[in-house]
Order: sequence, then structure tokens, then C-alpha cells
Amino acid sequence: ATKGSFDAYREGRRTRFVFGGIPPAWDAESFAFVNFKFGKLTCLDSAKVEKQIAEGMPRAKGGRDRALGGLVALLEQGDAVRWKTDLGSANKFEVVSLLVCPNAVVAVTHSQSRNRAQAQWWLSALDKKNGQQILRQENRGEPLPEGWLMDREGRLVVAMLDGSHLCFGPGN
Repeated sequence: ATKGSFDAYREGRRTRFVFGGIPPAWDAESFAFVNFKFGKLTCLDSAKVEKQIAEGMPRAKGGRDRALGGLVALLEQGDAVRWKTDLGSANKFEVVSLLVCPNAVVAVTHSQSRNRAQAQWWLSALDKKNGQQILRQENRGEPLPEGWLMDREGRLVVAMLDGSHLCFGPGN
């Protein structure tokens, strides 16, 4: 992984997976990612992702892997995509963190509208199966990138840049 891309490795062979600085997140069922800055949040079937990684990328002329769009571009042409969303936003949004939970894909996003002085930060939870929004909560303040965790009771704790913490989930 680099700030520019994330790669999949199998048997000594590297395949470019996604572009951009946000790491994908996955579990045995779902693989969530954002390709390129301001890309749509996408959820794939993990078994189909695993199969494509095992098969690798088709070779282009000169023996090089097809690089444009990465492995996810190939997967999006097939039936691996469960859903894609722009979170219903008319403004550009940027996913800054992703987490795959037992029932949802959770994303911390950042957006800036032309008629607001400051950016807005959101926590959004989407059903893993169909992408339907379960939760959307505006956060006052900036979250720490990748500064979150989920406990065994399903509570999500988000660390904020100012040192405070937010907690979402059952009983909160």
C-alpha cells in the first residue's frame, strides 16, 4: 500500500487493486472501497473479489497488467458489485475512513458545499446487502483519519482530532 494505491499480492504476483489514499475494508462477505478521490462508495461480494485476485489481471500487450482503474474496474464489469452510492450528495464527498461491520459498511465522509464556510463531516452506515442507508449522523469537528474501532457489543467509537471521542451504537 502507498498513499496512491493498494495492491493485492498472490504467489509473488502483484495486482493493482484500487487507487487513492483510502484503504479498502472487508470481511468474509463484503469488500468495500472507494476508487480515486471523490469516487463512489462501492461494496463487492468478497468471494468474487478473492476469485479475481486468484485469477489475476488479464495481460495487456507487452505483458503488463492492465493498470487503468485497477482490479476493481475489472470486477465492476462483472457481477461482483452489490451496490454503489454517492450517499445522495449533490456535493462532492470524500470518504476518509471505511469499516465493514457484521451488518453494515460504515464510512466517515467529508463534504464542502459552496454555501457553507466550513466542511461537514458525516458518519454513514449502509446495509451490506443492498446499500440502504441505516444511519447518517453529522459530526461536529474533524475525525482522526482511521481513528475508530468497533467493540464486541457493536458500538462504534470515533476519535476526533481535538482529542474527544464519539460513540455510536446500541444503548447510545
